[in-house]
Amino acid sequence: MIVRKYIVLSLMSIIVLVMVGCTAKEPQTLASPDAYQVKKNEPQTAFTIIISQTAMTLANQEVERYQYTDSQTVLYPAGVPLIMEAGKLITFTVENQTDEVTNIHWHGLTVPNDQDGPNIKIQPQQTYEYQFVAPEPGTYWYHAHNRPVRDQVDAGMYGPLIILAPEDEKYTGDAIFMLDDWLGTNQQMMMEQIGTIDTVNGLSGEAIPPLQIEVGGIYKLRLINASTAKTQQLRFPVPVRITHTDGHALTQAQIVESLTIYPGERYDVELQISQQPEQEFAIRNEREAGLVIPLEVKQQEEPMILAESPWQPAVATPLTQIDIDREADFTFVLERDGMHGNQHWLINGEAYPNTATVTMKQGETYKIRYENRGMHAMTHPMHIHGSYFRIITENDQPVTNELWKDTVGVPAGGSLELLITFTQPGTWMLHCHILDHEDQGMMLELDVQNE
Repeated sequence: MIVRKYIVLSLMSIIVLVMVGCTAKEPQTLASPDAYQVKKNEPQTAFTIIISQTAMTLANQEVERYQYTDSQTVLYPAGVPLIMEAGKLITFTVENQTDEVTNIHWHGLTVPNDQDGPNIKIQPQQTYEYQFVAPEPGTYWYHAHNRPVRDQVDAGMYGPLIILAPEDEKYTGDAIFMLDDWLGTNQQMMMEQIGTIDTVNGLSGEAIPPLQIEVGGIYKLRLINASTAKTQQLRFPVPVRITHTDGHALTQAQIVESLTIYPGERYDVELQISQQPEQEFAIRNEREAGLVIPLEVKQQEEPMILAESPWQPAVATPLTQIDIDREADFTFVLERDGMHGNQHWLINGEAYPNTATVTMKQGETYKIRYENRGMHAMTHPMHIHGSYFRIITENDQPVTNELWKDTVGVPAGGSLELLITFTQPGTWMLHCHILDHEDQGMMLELDVQNE
């Protein structure tokens, strides 16, 4: 069993994650920061994913972790990025070089059931091949889904997956930011444990390379929350435009200066500045634990010209009052069982695997209602495999913005309703993406039949 994210951290190392060396079966070098620049990566149709165990030096302490890489000698601190084009047949050859049974869930992708997550078991020292046609463009990610799910994801089994849209090449820059947090040994493990140090693409504090930007240029930032429990509260130095949620384009961009990203969620935002800043320029989160993305502005040598956004908004599909008023086909009550010695997180009063399987038909649209109850209510980011859905009400009020997602925060003490249509038959999972909650029972199976 691998040593997870438990390292002895000094006060300075809580602020800065120093990756000054790494050892494994062969000497490894740290992947270039350009690896997480989408525009500098060519799309591919065949990938090799090596799942391995590696030792990294973090704040002068050696710690073992898992990684997804494509080479024995290159360490990708936030997983090897998979860049591809929609509509292409993609092959993934996965080599499990660890001593753990594992698998891969293609988070947010609509793919055939026999090519996704929980039902596949890749044995230690075995190779497995996934193959499917890349679905619609967007920002996604891939991660282990072998129970207990938290353990492998928490220790580094994840990476970004990008399906390019034609307009993406028109951005001045296009960058991936995998957000995570790590836990030190001086903290006792508990439910929803938040780590002591925040990372961006596996680096923290002064180790995070700056994003080079030009005045007037327009930049696409792909934000992915890979934390197993921590909600990321990002603050931007200038207003940004949200263009996509969980890979799906909005019908109208939203202008924000801060952004809440629950575990498993993704947001694409556009960043553009019109003048040279006079002070420090960075993206931060809500605490001083290392999440600082410096924005380094190039000196302007020619008159500034503001680039136009290449973003293509989605075609609106207006909700009808019938959609809003119709009764839910399925209601899922989310709550915690805190009355027994073993803590469980429940759906409709049961913990997985005792939760009832829900039967649906392929191609039929269903209305799902979440109710988040109990004295220990907290926001639950609920994720559904194999499809995506439209949010129609929150706390029984219509959602006016058209939002298509695969992971959504159900508010504490509140409710949320969505519409979903499965195009792929099979058994799919519905669960909380606070992975402690999933492992402790907040999950059920959706049996989608093609009859």
